Amino acid sequence: MNSDGDFVVHDGAGGWAERLYALEDALQGRTIDDAYASGETVSLVKALPGDHIYARLAAGESADPSEFLTSNADGTLKVASSSDIRIAVPLETLDLSDTGDTVGRIKVRVI
Repeated sequence: MNSDGDFVVHDGAGGWAERLYALEDALQGRTIDDAYASGETVSLVKALPGDHIYARLAAGESADPSEFLTSNADGTLKVASSSDIRIAVPLETLDLSDTGDTVGRIKVRVI
């Protein structure tokens, strides 16, 4: 949340992140594939450690359940380096290393 009280994409790559995730806007007929526009009211879930959610894996990343994920500072997750804050574990393998600009959906366990 920024100083105006608006929710924004986390902007600290590899840093601490609150466990807030946007939900699909089913009340407006939208699905998990529909993005919110700037200024729209966003439905959120405050995930708890152990919760399973769908997150967005950053373009060019390749993740599997043996790795940890961290914020990519753009609303997506990336594979964590040894110095990054770990916020999730992949529950499946997703390889986007050859997909160019494509972001993929991946099921993760929040930690």
